[in-house]
Amino acid sequence: RDPLISPMYASDEMLRQLPPVYLVACHLDPLLDDTISFARRLRAAGGKVESIDLVESVPHGFLNFTLMSPECRNGAKLCLGRIKQAFGLLPPSVKPPM
Repeated sequence: RDPLISPMYASDEMLRQLPPVYLVACHLDPLLDDTISFARRLRAAGGKVESIDLVESVPHGFLNFTLMSPECRNGAKLCLGRIKQAFGLLPPSVKPPM
């Protein structure tokens, strides 16, 4: 139950101090429910969830398969776009390509 290992255990005060959060979840990920639960918890605590994206038809760890799968490659492009948004290199109103 250490919040440094799992932010689900962080206090509301700690969650409010996080920078805006960008979440990417996978359709075939056993952690999909945890991602959604964390986004709800963060919002309820007053934190900022900038985006939650669901990448269809890819498993957890899809970034390891970008050279073999067009779906994984598209998911990687989405992640890169969200990173650019987090650093202000892409306008927040633009949805990154998939």
